[in-house]
Amino acid sequence: MQRTTYHVGEFADLAGVTVRTLRYYDQSGLLRPARRGSTRQYHQTDLLRLQQILTLKALGFSLNEIRDLLEDPHYDLRRSFAIQREAIHAEIERLQKALTGLDLTIAHLDATNQIDWHEIAVIVTALNADYKQEWSRRYYSDEQRARFAQATPAEVEAGTRGWMQLTEDYKVARHLPPDHPQVQALAARQVELVRAFTQGDPEVEKSLKAMYANFESIPPEFRLFDRDLLEYMGEAVRIYQAQQS
Repeated sequence: MQRTTYHVGEFADLAGVTVRTLRYYDQSGLLRPARRGSTRQYHQTDLLRLQQILTLKALGFSLNEIRDLLEDPHYDLRRSFAIQREAIHAEIERLQKALTGLDLTIAHLDATNQIDWHEIAVIVTALNADYKQEWSRRYYSDEQRARFAQATPAEVEAGTRGWMQLTEDYKVARHLPPDHPQVQALAARQVELVRAFTQGDPEVEKSLKAMYANFESIPPEFRLFDRDLLEYMGEAVRIYQAQQS
């Protein structure tokens, strides 16, 4: 019969991590095993959660970001696997560019005893690529990003301007309760902006929600609002949508 429970040392051996790592994840609230008295007891489901933690950590997520993502009530395991797959694929492509540049540089050096500065630039660019700038790959599929790229400059400018103005208006009104008529008018504008972005595609809407559920992973330069304002806007929209249904 296959075992389903493990003591901490056994689980560490099974997962290929140290006992110290498991204790740290336990203390930080990332991976809390069941307990029998003072003894930690790990289950097979803990192995799955550990896989999620280690993969997301390797992809550049902070431990706080991982905790927020895994504890989100809308967390979708299958979608998480898909996001991790796309992110790993993007990282492989980045390293492959650097590897190709190194191979060509070595070949050129062997043949001419000179440095190919173009390939050096390729290597530097590939190795210096900030993975955080690829944050959208974690949430949007290649097909979705390709559709976004088809937007005209005027459409992009209009959408950006609309969101910036909406954010400023929310900041002005944030002293009001989210069910206030003035705030509800902003919520209606927000719903329309989201609809314009998603084009009514439920999969794009799902991707958008997943991205904002992991707010800390969004590079600061791309954030139009802080987490408190995001929650305020979300509550206003929930009230608006409840009233519309």
